[in-house]
Amino acid sequence: MKKTLIALFLSFSGLATSAYAQDELTISKLAVDQDTKAEFQKMAANQHLPKWVTQGGTDSQGQKVNIAGNQYLVLTSCKPHDCSSQRIAVLYATATKKIAGVF
Repeated sequence: MKKTLIALFLSFSGLATSAYAQDELTISKLAVDQDTKAEFQKMAANQHLPKWVTQGGTDSQGQKVNIAGNQYLVLTSCKPHDCSSQRIAVLYATATKKIAGVF
């Protein structure tokens, strides 16, 4: 699963766009939304993520993917003004609300 997430992150990292719907799901929204907050905290437990991950990273448009018949959303974000040094990618299972990530 981790190798799949890394491969997806690398393939989608160049697809950033600044113009997308305001209501689109982002990594920071996963961290605070009632439906996903607990799963996000479980993923981030003991990871010492920087504040920008949950409070204002530069988000890219999410990409829908299908892996082994399951629907996922690949979300990426990076440190504002320093995307080349700090990035995060999250694989969000839309049906089960499970979250996996790599920083």
